Amino acid sequence: MKKFLKTSFILLTVIIYSLIALIFIDFVILRMVFNIGIPVLDSLGTKSYRIPAAYTGFVLDRLMEGQSSYDKVKFFKSGENTLKIAFFGGSTGEHLNEEYLNKKFKEYFKQDVELRNLSCASSHHRQHLHMILEILPKYNPDIIVFYGGVNELTQPLGTDPRPGYPYNYYYKSETSPFKQFLIENSAIVSELEYKKRNISSLLRLQKEYSPNSEEWWNDTIHKYFETLDLANRVSSSLNSNAYGKTKFIAFYQPYKMNFLTLDFSSVNNKVRKEIKNYNYIVDIHDEFNGFSPDIWVDYCHVKADSGANEHIIDVMAKITADRFAKNN
Repeated sequence: MKKFLKTSFILLTVIIYSLIALIFIDFVILRMVFNIGIPVLDSLGTKSYRIPAAYTGFVLDRLMEGQSSYDKVKFFKSGENTLKIAFFGGSTGEHLNEEYLNKKFKEYFKQDVELRNLSCASSHHRQHLHMILEILPKYNPDIIVFYGGVNELTQPLGTDPRPGYPYNYYYKSETSPFKQFLIENSAIVSELEYKKRNISSLLRLQKEYSPNSEEWWNDTIHKYFETLDLANRVSSSLNSNAYGKTKFIAFYQPYKMNFLTLDFSSVNNKVRKEIKNYNYIVDIHDEFNGFSPDIWVDYCHVKADSGANEHIIDVMAKITADRFAKNN
């Protein structure tokens, strides 16, 4: 009996030390030193400058201005005689300089303008719709501008495949805390998730929704226009000092047709054809055609020194002013 207990104790000790060694190798050496697994945890919304927010899912930390909630944030500081414009987009919108946006909109409107760039990397218009509802009613905004298309249409291909859901909703809200802990800290589990997407709920959702199928694309395109229609309706219900009711305009942004092995030409053609049925959506997808192909960083972002961002700001400011400026 004593021999059995001794043997069992030795075996248990070996198992415990082996587990400790495995955990140390997995969590410390492989994950922390060699960074094996998901290479950028920010892609899941963890360790991120995109902080959690109710309804919208997340916003940029700079939008919160050090506060813990929207209730404590004062987005607009101007008086009644200043035109207040709220600008929403994803990362391509975030890269548009707020100071330059103000300068060009002021130039074309020929009056004082306070434009706040409320764009947030990886966000899309469904989240922006929630932001309108949550933060804008108390400000009496005069104009709301949406700049997007790429996140709304292409982002769900490789992230949460449900049209209109935040890209990381499957992970932040539908993956258990224990699995999240393993994905974020274990090299082995993280690598499995990165390669197979079978630890979180993503693989199951992709099988269920079949992203890149014809039916899925039709649903995604429908969601894009449904969201813009809702944004237009909600905006027109808000009060404006300049117009009585808030004006809304949405711009369909430029992006390249080929991304990895996918060709978005047919999707793009469907969207651009449908845009013609909406007077509050403006198609500026071709606005970078006069630039060198070298301006692109990837399929939707452009180089900061290419002049493309300044050009698209100028285009949007002029179109918006031509439509809404009272002195034009």
